[in-house]
Amino acid sequence: MIVVVDYGLGNLLSVTKALEYVASGKEVRLTSLERDIRKAERIVLPGVGNFGAGMENLRIRNLVETLREQVLIRGVPLLGICLGMQILGDIGEESGECKGL
Repeated sequence: MIVVVDYGLGNLLSVTKALEYVASGKEVRLTSLERDIRKAERIVLPGVGNFGAGMENLRIRNLVETLREQVLIRGVPLLGICLGMQILGDIGEESGECKGL
């Protein structure tokens, strides 16, 4: 399953639909649920907006540690798009210093 992480920012439906089109029969799920992210074979983190807001939205949904565990410990591939790629960094400075993923 390919999971598109819904953390309240971004072009979620267009990314989900594009993946459904090219994923050759794989299930593509738009979700903000930890249990779905833990089951993912691939993770997509899209986003449009501010670094700080993106990280805050991930924190509110309790997804920061889940994403770190899946990617850093389990080795699940993650594709960051736009803001999703930016917050993979250690620190963002867009609206003051903010720790990233």
